[in-house]
Amino acid sequence: MAYRGGTGVRFDLSQAIDAYNRTARGPGEAPMTQRRLAELVGTTEAMVSRHATGRVSPGSESLIRYTRVVRCGIEELFSDTPTMPSMA
Repeated sequence: MAYRGGTGVRFDLSQAIDAYNRTARGPGEAPMTQRRLAELVGTTEAMVSRHATGRVSPGSESLIRYTRVVRCGIEELFSDTPTMPSMA
């Protein structure tokens, strides 16, 4: 779900989607899903999933597109919450 850099800050797309669904979407507007986000950002659902899970770090253009679609600041796409190591 997250990019883990040396600073402990991680990319957290699900946090931004959740915030959008709680506050930014208009009346009668469907909740944001990864499929819908991919369509609006101009990428594939698979790439959104890779970004959301941390398998691929989004580039600056993707970050800007995400902020425009989910109506948030770029800092809201990152979290400094520690993550648990994967048990996979």
